[in-house]
Amino acid sequence: MRKWLVNSLIMIICLVLAACGGTNSSTTSTKNAKEKSSVKNSQGVTDDEILIGGWVPQSGPAAQWGILAEVYQSYFNKVNADGGVNGRKLKYIAIDDEYQPSKTVAAAKKLVEQEKVFAILGTTGTAHNKAVKPYLTQKGIPVVAVASGDSAFVKPAVKNYFALQTNYDIEARIFSTYANKELKAKSVGIFYQNDDYGIVYRDAAVEELNKLGIKVAAQESYNPTDVDFSAQALSMKKASPDVVFLFASPKPAASFLKEFDKIGGSAERMLTYTSADSTMIDLAGADVMEGVLSTTWVKSLKDKDNPLIKEYVDQISKDIPKQDPNSVFMRSAWAYAQVLVEGLKRSGDNLTWENFIKQMETLKDWDGSLAYNVTYTSDYRYGQTSVKISQFKGGELVDISDVIKYEP
Repeated sequence: MRKWLVNSLIMIICLVLAACGGTNSSTTSTKNAKEKSSVKNSQGVTDDEILIGGWVPQSGPAAQWGILAEVYQSYFNKVNADGGVNGRKLKYIAIDDEYQPSKTVAAAKKLVEQEKVFAILGTTGTAHNKAVKPYLTQKGIPVVAVASGDSAFVKPAVKNYFALQTNYDIEARIFSTYANKELKAKSVGIFYQNDDYGIVYRDAAVEELNKLGIKVAAQESYNPTDVDFSAQALSMKKASPDVVFLFASPKPAASFLKEFDKIGGSAERMLTYTSADSTMIDLAGADVMEGVLSTTWVKSLKDKDNPLIKEYVDQISKDIPKQDPNSVFMRSAWAYAQVLVEGLKRSGDNLTWENFIKQMETLKDWDGSLAYNVTYTSDYRYGQTSVKISQFKGGELVDISDVIKYEP
């Protein structure tokens, strides 16, 4: 009797196991893998899609930077047409903060809490980024290619922040060295935006100029909403510096240069890369911009043998045909997006914020973007610190030096 009972139980167990085995094992395995992946991944990730968001001023005094959003979308179009990132398509959500820090805070919270994006890309504005930094740091969401060169985002390193464009402090020191060695300047005037963006530049330049023994002849500031710069231009002309540094956003920089030119200002002019773009020709005029010096931190379109350049020009010409692909703003935005996507690729199917950050830290002298040799480590978040000196000539901005790398 006992033996019969044991045999019966064995038979029942076998039948149950056989019934379970009737399900396609491959389908079950795939389903389990997807469920496992879904559990691992952070917000903004599905089996088919990755949500990326950011704020960009598409109106207001810095509306020229609005083109960044169009370029991000263009790069994502290319990535998606090529099959996406590890089988997932990229969806981009942009919010116009009108270059107002109070609206930036609202935009950031909407992206994280309502849109639930996986990462923030190319966030514009120094004061704006500083306004939301405590919130985004607390949330831990990856912020890639923060569109500000302020040291607050790299020194000390912030775990979820990855800078890319050349640091403002570094550019100001390169300006000062160039004015000293190449322009033989004895005095410099500074025109700057009176907020976190312009003050960082000003302070670094003043410190470096003092070290070099160069006189700071004048410091003229403006507020981001100002539209009349005649007083600053007149004061600068009276100070008669050999060189004028412009640490300003595009419209104010163009307006100042026009005023300075109109009253006969004759100093050499050096304009930060954040404004030195082909759009300045439209804003100030080719005659006014002729000879203005600046820097660029992205590769030149003249390097036509570089497949990265061809890829960029082809896609931009297709998606944004009315814009000049030589725009520094556009090349910068393309580089921002390239770095983000490289981090996503290296993360594979493990798209947690923790793993994405870990994979970003594996980039070492990475040359797969329009930026120069990108590097990140757990305590190094600059991305890259290289520039070329550039100059407006004949209606376009051209590089006039080799790559200059500054070690912070």
